[in-house]
Amino acid sequence: MILALLVGAAIRAMLLGVATWLALRMLRQRNPHVEKLVWRVVLIAALALPVLLYWRLVPVLDVHLPSSMLVVVSADPAAVMHAGIARSTGLPAALVSIYVVVTTFLLTRLAGGLARMARVRRVARPMPNRANVFVSADIRSPATFGSSVLLPETALEWSAARLDTVLAHERAHVRFRDCHWSWVAQLHAVVFWFSPFSWWLRHRLAAIAEATSDDAVLAANHDHLVYAELLLEFARNPNPGRVAMSAAGPNISARIERILSRAPPSLPPRRVAGVLAILAMVPAALCAAATAGGPENPAAYPELADPHIVAYGELANLEQHYPPLAVQDQVEGMVTIGAMLDSDGRVLTVTVLKELPADPRYGFGAAAMEVARTVLFDNPRKQPVFVKFKVKFTLAP
Repeated sequence: MILALLVGAAIRAMLLGVATWLALRMLRQRNPHVEKLVWRVVLIAALALPVLLYWRLVPVLDVHLPSSMLVVVSADPAAVMHAGIARSTGLPAALVSIYVVVTTFLLTRLAGGLARMARVRRVARPMPNRANVFVSADIRSPATFGSSVLLPETALEWSAARLDTVLAHERAHVRFRDCHWSWVAQLHAVVFWFSPFSWWLRHRLAAIAEATSDDAVLAANHDHLVYAELLLEFARNPNPGRVAMSAAGPNISARIERILSRAPPSLPPRRVAGVLAILAMVPAALCAAATAGGPENPAAYPELADPHIVAYGELANLEQHYPPLAVQDQVEGMVTIGAMLDSDGRVLTVTVLKELPADPRYGFGAAAMEVARTVLFDNPRKQPVFVKFKVKFTLAP
């Protein structure tokens, strides 16, 4: 059930991302500071979606579901066979195992990278007369780890102009908290590794972070050509790992072209603009999390001819779909489901209209949605239609 929740959240986050990308293109937004702010809000929304869906903290869109029927799901397979009730195929255990293995591997790799960089930072030597600037033999090119700037040992021999240029770039990362946001984006990619959008968002935020730091260098009136040459030099000696922001970051060729074009550097938006951008994204995030629903009062639905079930799905091992905690606590439940059928009677979408008990720990709603997706109805109208039915979870006597 948790994996199904994550997949649903990933799809909604992708739709939110596509809508955001189209909006930025339509508005011809070219300020990387504004774009970074917008994508950070999208990242927060993407991480919040599973929580919003799990606790149902999002608005429910009102959809009229006229038909009504009752389906009973029991922890006793024999009782269910006798009642002729549908069984959810669910997600195969193999898929859950694959998700756990890949997530564990990626999380371990991220934790290992953070631990290695933390060790590098711990043993690095402070640079004289430079606060939070350190030199290390393990660093090939300038990097930012958290709020610390790490430089190669050769930095001790750099000219003052070269050092000031590099520090202008790296300190911009510190000021904008780019490294911390990069870790959040990487954690999002670990949890939603199966979603291409999570990897794209991580890469996009990293690229924009480098662009805003480039602008900070140019805004300080450092020479464009000299800075472009520095970036090219650092790109030949990238740092291993991806847990630190590096001057030799992504899109180096596009960044150099942008610098040499001598376009005026973009400036960070005012705090008020940032707040407005966040407020503008809130409705979009809520819409992405919203689920089609309907009125909970059965009297609100007119009495129409109910499409009847013609195929119940598999009828074996139904006990695995009864929420384990509910079995342990000897709790029974009732869930009212709204479903949209296609012209052939297949279930296209399902939503929970009412769940008793509503405690999300038991997961009656998620289990009922899985069951509902396997039901095939007779749809004589041969056009999309909404139905409402109840799934009753009963324990064997």
